Amino acid sequence: MKAIDVVLLPAENISNESIAINQQLDNGSGMQQIPLGTKCLPHISLAMGGLKDEDTDSFFKEVAAITSQFSALNLNYTAIECHPNDKGEAISGIAIEENVELQKLHEILVCKLESFLKNEVNQEHFHGDETTNTSSVNWVNEYITKHSFKQFSPHITLGTGIFSGNFTPQNSLTNRLAVCHLGNYCTCREILFEVELDSIT
Repeated sequence: MKAIDVVLLPAENISNESIAINQQLDNGSGMQQIPLGTKCLPHISLAMGGLKDEDTDSFFKEVAAITSQFSALNLNYTAIECHPNDKGEAISGIAIEENVELQKLHEILVCKLESFLKNEVNQEHFHGDETTNTSSVNWVNEYITKHSFKQFSPHITLGTGIFSGNFTPQNSLTNRLAVCHLGNYCTCREILFEVELDSIT
C-alpha cells in the first residue's frame, strides 16, 4: 500500500513562484522541512488515502474517467496564510479562492474514490526512507473525515516558516491532475499517474 494524494499541479508560473517563496521562508532553523522543487512538487490536494497495490490500475482508470468530465480550471490565488501544525511549526501556504468547479471536482473524486482509499496508512507507506511525522500520517488517514467536503480548503503548501515579503493575488489556468506518492509533511515526491483536464475552448 502507498500513501497517495490526488492533486492538481499548478501552472508553471505559480509553481515557480511557490518555489521562490519557499526559499525565502523564515523558520528560525535555516533548515526547510519542505524543500519545494523537483523533490517536493507544489500541488493542490484533492483526495488522500492509502492505495493498495492491487487496486492501482482500477484506481487510475477511475481518476481518468472523472477527469474527462472537467475542463481546465481558472484558479484565483489570493493570499499567503500561515497556520501551526500539530508540532507547533508555522506552515505557510497560498490560499485559493472558493471555486465551484474546483469544489465539484474535489467532491466527485472523494465520492468515487473513497472505496479505494484506506485510512490505515503508517510510516512504511510513505515515499523513501525518511521518518514520517505523526501529523502527516494522521492527515492522510483523516483526510476524508476532517478535510473534505465542507472542510475542503484548497491551497498550495509553501513550507515551514513565515514569509515577510509581498504577494500579489493572481489567477492562472490549471489543467494537470496527478496521483502522487506522498512523503513526509504530505509532500508530493513521485508522480504515479497523470492526466490533463480538457482545455477550455
